[in-house]
Amino acid sequence: MLMVWALPLVNAVFDWVSLGFTRLLLKNGLARGGWWPLLTGVIDVLVAVVVLFLLVIATLAYVQVLNIAAAAGGFTPVLDVPQVVALLREDPGAPSLWWIYVTVFTTFIPSLVNLTLGALSVLRGVPGVHAFLVTNYLPADFAKFTGWRRNVAALGLSFQWMIGAALALALGFLAIGVLFGIFEALGFGLITVAEHVNDGLAALSGSLGVAG
Repeated sequence: MLMVWALPLVNAVFDWVSLGFTRLLLKNGLARGGWWPLLTGVIDVLVAVVVLFLLVIATLAYVQVLNIAAAAGGFTPVLDVPQVVALLREDPGAPSLWWIYVTVFTTFIPSLVNLTLGALSVLRGVPGVHAFLVTNYLPADFAKFTGWRRNVAALGLSFQWMIGAALALALGFLAIGVLFGIFEALGFGLITVAEHVNDGLAALSGSLGVAG
């Protein structure tokens, strides 16, 4: 019941919030154009980090409530949270913990998609360069559309795609390294938050005279 019903229910709420922010920021970024799609993608990832920490706090609180209810009925705890947190600290790559990563980091999926689309929007037509080429070398008056302007416009617009593809490849390799570092630091931060929240909930349960 915990894996199939309780935790997916809590996770779905935060996934929906993350998706809502992504849709809002993606819409505004594409409407504004220029560098905004990339900027809103970055903002979306930062919002996803906040949502991720809130998800951890809400999940721990919900599991603690379930543990209290189980203890009141004379049953064993639904999930031994201190043991799970300790295992996260000691052996974060343990296969028995993979369900946590799948559950928690799904909130990042919409935000990463937004960031990717924002980067592609910028690389497709670099703001300023695209407008300069269109304004100066693609005049509305066909009589002014000389062979020189046609060649410059064709080369400029074509090289945008080549430069964009090269930058996308370079950014991809850079992003892989940076994201691994960020997620590693973020993971340890989440573990620290989980430890503090669990200790606080355990203390609160003890003060209420309920075994957690």
